[in-house]
Amino acid sequence: MSATLWSFRTERFRKRIKTMINYPKNYAPLAEEEMEYTSGGLSINWMALGSTVMGLATSMLAYLNVSNIAGVAVQLQKKDPEKYPEPEGTINGNLIIDSTLTYFSSVAGIGMGLLNIAAGVGTVYLGMKSGS
Repeated sequence: MSATLWSFRTERFRKRIKTMINYPKNYAPLAEEEMEYTSGGLSINWMALGSTVMGLATSMLAYLNVSNIAGVAVQLQKKDPEKYPEPEGTINGNLIIDSTLTYFSSVAGIGMGLLNIAAGVGTVYLGMKSGS
């Protein structure tokens, strides 16, 4: 195909596109809210929904981690009451530090901690993507 024929076809295509996009003078484009109304209503932002779900998962995992650390604290206090003289149900000072270190040195604690971090990162990522 020669260059002149190609440019002729390209120019003809461009003119056709320009005529296809010409709107009547009384045409008024719809606003985004009006488009939503005319398209049937509900428009779900899936990224925002995913961010909300991930946020809830992050909160639940954090609660589980804190509960498990409290369980480890009770076990440590029962095992060595002289080292941790706090009243039962109170977690202060060395008891919280030792119970946290004990929990996160276990395989389950490491897994739950990493899962909690991943869920938090996912929440932030999806939240940022939903705004763009």
